[in-house]
Amino acid sequence: LSKGWFHLAAVASGGTTTFFLNGLPIGVADAQSEEPLYFVGNVPPLFLGESAQPFGVIADFRAFAREVDEGGIWALAHMVPESARPTLPSADAIADYQRV
Repeated sequence: LSKGWFHLAAVASGGTTTFFLNGLPIGVADAQSEEPLYFVGNVPPLFLGESAQPFGVIADFRAFAREVDEGGIWALAHMVPESARPTLPSADAIADYQRV
């Protein structure tokens, strides 16, 4: 993906997980986790001294206890007008945050 604001969504139902980008379906995995959600992003370090890869900044996160249909995903992706979407922090600001 290029730099910028994106709406990402995943809907798990019926043993599959459908992934959406900006309200449009972009892929399906033949898997569905039924475990509790403990973290969002890259997998945590598996070994002492290992670090997870940074993936960017999350401006907003929502989890629903129900399946959201494609129309709902589209509506969520377009609730924020493009002119009001957050801007990305600079690479220096991200590096400073990661050093904390």
